[in-house]
Amino acid sequence: MLDQTHWLIPALAAALAGTILLALVYYYLYARYRQRYLGVWSFAWSVYALRFVAELIGALTGFSSGAAVASQSVTLISSILLLSGTYGFLSKPLPRVWVAAGAVGMLWMLLAALLEARFLILATPTALVTAAGYLWTGRVILHSRMIQGTGKHLAGWAFSAWAIVELLYPVFGKMDLWTEWRFLATAVLETSVAVGFLLMYFEGSRAELARSSESLRQLIQNMPVMLIALDEENVFNAWNRECERVSGYSAAEIIGNPRALEILYPDPEERARMIAEIESSRFNYRGLEWGLTCKNGETRTISWFNISRAFPIAGWFSWAVGVDVTERRHAEQELRIRALEQAAVADVGQHALAGADLNELFNEAVRSAGRILQVEHCEVLELIPQKDRLTMRAALPGMENLIGQAVIETGQSSQAGYTLQRQEPVLMPDIHTETRFTPNYLMRAHGIVSGMSVVIEGRERPFGVLSASSKHSRHFTENDINFLKSIANILAAAIERKQAEDALHRSEQTAKRAALEESVMAEIGRIIGSRLNIGEVYARFAATVKQVLPFDRISINIADPMADRLVIRFAAGGAVPGRDPGDEMPLAGTATEAVIRSRAGLLVQPESLEALALQHPGHQPAYLAGYRSSLFAPLVSEGRAFGALVLMSRTSDHYGPKEIALAESVASQISGAIAHAHLLNEHRQAEASLRSIFRVAPIGIGVVQNRVLTQVNDRICEMIGYAAEELVGQSARILYPTDEDFEFVGREKYLQIHAKGTGSVETRWQRKDGEIIDVLLSSTPLDPSEWAKGVTFTALDITASKQAEQERLRLEDRLRRSQKMEAIGTLAGGIAHDFNNILAAIIGFTELATIGAQGNGETTANLAEVLKASFRARDLVRQILTFSRQTETEFGPIHIQLIVKEALKLLRASLPSTIQIRQDVASKGLVLGDPTQLHQVVMNLCTNAYQAMHARGGVLEVSLSETTIGAAAPPDLKALPQGPCVRLRVRDSGPGIDPAIIHRIFDPYFSTKEKGKGTGLGLAVVHGIVKSHRGAIQVLSRLGEGATFDVYFPMVQAAAAADEAAPEEAVVGGRERILFVDDEPSIELLGKQMLGSLGYEVTTCGTAIAALELFRSDPSRFDLVITDMTMPLMTGDRMAIEMMSLRPDLPVIICTGFNELLSEERVQAIGIRALLMKPFLKNEAATVIRHVLDQVTAG
Repeated sequence: MLDQTHWLIPALAAALAGTILLALVYYYLYARYRQRYLGVWSFAWSVYALRFVAELIGALTGFSSGAAVASQSVTLISSILLLSGTYGFLSKPLPRVWVAAGAVGMLWMLLAALLEARFLILATPTALVTAAGYLWTGRVILHSRMIQGTGKHLAGWAFSAWAIVELLYPVFGKMDLWTEWRFLATAVLETSVAVGFLLMYFEGSRAELARSSESLRQLIQNMPVMLIALDEENVFNAWNRECERVSGYSAAEIIGNPRALEILYPDPEERARMIAEIESSRFNYRGLEWGLTCKNGETRTISWFNISRAFPIAGWFSWAVGVDVTERRHAEQELRIRALEQAAVADVGQHALAGADLNELFNEAVRSAGRILQVEHCEVLELIPQKDRLTMRAALPGMENLIGQAVIETGQSSQAGYTLQRQEPVLMPDIHTETRFTPNYLMRAHGIVSGMSVVIEGRERPFGVLSASSKHSRHFTENDINFLKSIANILAAAIERKQAEDALHRSEQTAKRAALEESVMAEIGRIIGSRLNIGEVYARFAATVKQVLPFDRISINIADPMADRLVIRFAAGGAVPGRDPGDEMPLAGTATEAVIRSRAGLLVQPESLEALALQHPGHQPAYLAGYRSSLFAPLVSEGRAFGALVLMSRTSDHYGPKEIALAESVASQISGAIAHAHLLNEHRQAEASLRSIFRVAPIGIGVVQNRVLTQVNDRICEMIGYAAEELVGQSARILYPTDEDFEFVGREKYLQIHAKGTGSVETRWQRKDGEIIDVLLSSTPLDPSEWAKGVTFTALDITASKQAEQERLRLEDRLRRSQKMEAIGTLAGGIAHDFNNILAAIIGFTELATIGAQGNGETTANLAEVLKASFRARDLVRQILTFSRQTETEFGPIHIQLIVKEALKLLRASLPSTIQIRQDVASKGLVLGDPTQLHQVVMNLCTNAYQAMHARGGVLEVSLSETTIGAAAPPDLKALPQGPCVRLRVRDSGPGIDPAIIHRIFDPYFSTKEKGKGTGLGLAVVHGIVKSHRGAIQVLSRLGEGATFDVYFPMVQAAAAADEAAPEEAVVGGRERILFVDDEPSIELLGKQMLGSLGYEVTTCGTAIAALELFRSDPSRFDLVITDMTMPLMTGDRMAIEMMSLRPDLPVIICTGFNELLSEERVQAIGIRALLMKPFLKNEAATVIRHVLDQVTAG
C-alpha cells in the first residue's frame, strides 16, 4: 500500500498545508477588515482542508467508505460556503435552493453509505451538487457587473474547470492515474480560485477606495460651508465650490497660486496679523473673523474654524472651514444704526420738549441727522409762499453762510421744491441720472451726488423741507427715510407748538394793547375833565398818547379857514423850522387842510421830497427836518373839523391803519377839550363843549356830590342799563352789587384823591338786569379846594378785557399741560411702532429656534429666557402706551404679588441709598385686572412716597395682605363688593399730608411740589385705575408722621380665574396660499418661516407696491393676505382697499406694532377680517389665521 501511495501522502499533506494557509490568509483579511464574506471564505477553506484530512486518512487506511463519505461531505459543504461567500461579496443573499440541494446531497450520501451502495451511487449525487455549486459560482462571478479585472476571470473559469473535475470524480475516482491528475488539477484550481478571490477582493477594495475618494471630494466640493487647505508654504491645495461662490475666485485661480493669500487679503498689515493669530493658536482656533476681498472688490466677513491638528488629513498641512457672516454683521450694524437713530430722535425730541428756540432746534436736528446718516450736507429749508422760494434756516458746515437767504426755487426747479410738490419723501440715487427735477446750482456747486428729502408738515401748509445729501453715491434705505421723517415730524410738532405760542403771545399782546388803550382813553378823559390850564393839559395829553402811539414829535394844528391860516397851538418833541408853537403859515397845501376837508385820518410817508412837493408842499419843512412818517387825525368839534392832531416819526413806514384808527379815537376824545380850552373865556361855548364831550365820550362820565349822582352821560346809562332819570338824584349805591363794594370804592378812591388829587380803582357794578360788570373808575374833584362841590368820575367797562385775561391764563396753563402730554404720546407711539417690530422678529425667531432646539435642554432654557425678556419688553411698551392713553385696557386674572415684586426690583435700582425699602409681600391672591395698570399704581404710589422723603431720606414700607370686607366697612370702602380682598399698603416716613388739602390730593393737576417737579397727575392716575378695577383707596396721614396709602382690590377665586382664562388652543395650520407683506426684512422672513411651518404656502413681499402688482397679475392666486399697516409709499389699509376692489371676497388681516389711525371701526368699515398686533406668538397668529380662513369657508 505504501509503495502504491508513496506519492499520494506527500501530495495530500502539501494540499492540506496549502489549503490551511489559504484559510489563514482569508482569516487575517477578515480579522483586519471585518468583511463578512471574507469570514465565510475563510471558513469555506477551513472546511475544504478537512477533505484533505479525510483523504489522507483514507490513503493511510486503504480508502474506506467512511473516508470517502467524509471527503465528499466536506467538499459539498465547502462548495456551498464558497458560493455563499461569493454572493456575500456581491452583496446578495444566497438562494435557499443551494442549501436544500446540499442537504439532499448529504442525505443521499449518508443513506448510500448505510446501504453500502457502490462507489458510483455513493459519490454521484454529492459530485453533482458540488460540481453544480462550482459551476454556478463561476457563472455568478463571470456575469457580475460589480466585479471587474483579472481576478473575475481567473476565479470564474477556475470554478468552471473545478466543476468538471468534480463531475468526473464518480466515474474515474477509482483509477490510479485519475487520482494523480485529479489531485494535481484540484491543487491548481484551488489555488487559482483563492488567488482569483484575492484579486477580486483587492480590485474591489481599490475601486471602493476610488469611489470613497470621489465621494469625499464631492462632499468637500458641495459642503454648504467654505473649506480650504494649505501646505506648509501657505499655498492653497483645497478650495471648494462654496469658496468659489463667496469669493468669485475659481479653484484654478487659487489652488497652487503662491500669491493667492495676497489676492484674498491684500492689506499687508491685516494679512500679517491674521497669520500671527493663526500661528499663535497653533492651528486650533474657532470663530476668528477676517475680511476676505472678493473678485468683484467686495469685502465679505468670514468666520474661520481650524481643527486640523485634532483631525489631520493626509496631504493637508492645515485645513479650515469658514462661514460667511457678512449678512449677520450687516444685521448687527443695522441694529446699531437703528439704536443710534432712536437715540438721535429722542435727543431732538428732548430739545423740542424743553422748549428750545427753533433755530437751536433746527441746528440740533441737522447735526443729529448728518451724524447718523453720515452725510456731508443736511439742511432745514422754510417755504416762503409769497416768493415761491425756500429759505435756508439751518445747515451743516459748508452751507452755513447761506442761512437766512432765499436760495432755492419751488416746483421742479429743485429737489426740495419737487418734494413739496409731491408731498412725499423723494430719493435721488444719482444726480447725473435724475430726470424728475432739475438739480439746483447749490447741489452741483457742492459736489452732491445722492440725497433724500422729506416734507416738514405744518398746520395749514407745509412748513418746508428737511434734506440730507452726500458727495458720494449712496443707497438710502427705507429706514433712513423713516429716520429723517421722524426728525421732520418732531420739527413739525415743535413748529406747530411755537406757532400756537406765538398766537397766544399775540393774543396776549393784543389784550394788553387793548387794556392800555382803554387806560389811555380813560386817562385822556380824566385829563379832559381836570381843571388844569391848557398848557398842562397839552403836556399830560402828549405824555399819555405816547404810551400807545409812539412819536418823535407831536403837535396840534388849529385852522382858521376864513383867514386861510394855520396856527401851531402846541408842539412837543423834535423841532421843525417855522413850526414852533404859535407859528402861523398858509393853510393851503398842508396835510392839515386835506384832513379837515376829508375829516379822516391821513398818512404822509413820501418816497422823496419831489413827491411830497406835488402832494403836500406845506409839509416839506418836516421832511427836511428828517421826519419820514407822519400821521394826521382830524380834530372835530360839534361836527366841524377845526384842526389836526399830528404825530411824526423819523422812521419810514412807522404808522399803519391801526395807528390811524387809534389816532382818530384820541383826536375825537381830545377835540372837545381843545375847543373848550380855546373858548374858555366864552362861558356858554365852554359849557356847550363840555356837555358835548360829556355826552359823546366813549367812556362813562358822571358827577357825584356827597356820593349822590348829579350827572351821568349816555355811556354810563348804556353800561348800567338804567335811564338817566333813574340814576340822577340816587345814591351811588345803586351802581354796586354789595355794600362792601360801595364802601370799598368810597374809602379807597377818596384816600387816593386826598393823597394825589385823583383816584383810580377797579370795582364791580350791577346792571339793572342783575348782570355784574367790571369797571375802572377814575375820579377827581370838580374843585380841589372844595370837595363839597362834587367829584367827576370816568367809568370804563373792563369786563371783556378781564375775562379775556382770565381766559388767556387758563388756556395758557391748559396748553402747557396738553403739549407735554401730547409730546409724550407722540414719542411713545413712534417708539412703540418701531420697538414692536423689533420685538416681533425677536419673539418670532426665538419661537422657531425653540422648536428646532427641542432635545437640547440648555439651549431650550436659554431661548425661554429670551422669550421671557421679550415679553417683559412687550409689556413695557404697553405700559408706555397706557400712560400716553394710546392703548386699550385688558383685564384678566393675575397674581398681584408678582407685579409688586417686579415693581420693587425696578425701584431698588432707581431710588437713592437714603431710602430704605421694607417689603412684606405675602399674599398670593388673584385679582381681575390689567397688569400694566396695576404696575403703574405700585410705581406711582412708591414714587410719591419717595418724593415725600427725598430731602432727608426715610423708610418706604410696601406690604401685600388679604382681608375681608364686610357690611361694617368704613364709608370710603362701601363701593367694594363684600368678601375677600387684597390690600396693597404703601407707607412712608415723610412729613405727612396737611389735613386741609388731603381731600384734594386725587384731583388732576393738583400738586404740592415745586413748579417743574411734577405734573399733578400721579395720584389722579392711581385713583382712576383703582376705580376702574372696582377697588377702593384709603389715605391715612398725620403731619410729621408720614402717610399710608391702602389700596383694596376684590379677590377672585382660583376656580373662577381658571374659568375666565380661555384654554390654550392647539396650533392648527393649513395648506392655503398666503401673501405676507411687510417692509421689515426680518418680519418678512419670520412670516415666511412661521407660516410655512404651519403648512401654508407663503409668498412674501417687502413693499405694498410690489404686493399690489403681484396680486393684480392673478387676483385668485391667494386665499389670504396678511399685511403690515405702516409702510412707505402705501399703507397696508390702502393696499387692502385696492386689492378688495379687484376681489371683494378677499380676506385680509392687518398686522401692526402700533397705529393710532387704525381703529376697530375703521377695520370693519374697510372690510378687514382681523387685526393682529405685533409682537405676536406663533399660536396667536395661527389661531387668527385659521379663524379667518374658516369664516371664509363657512361663509
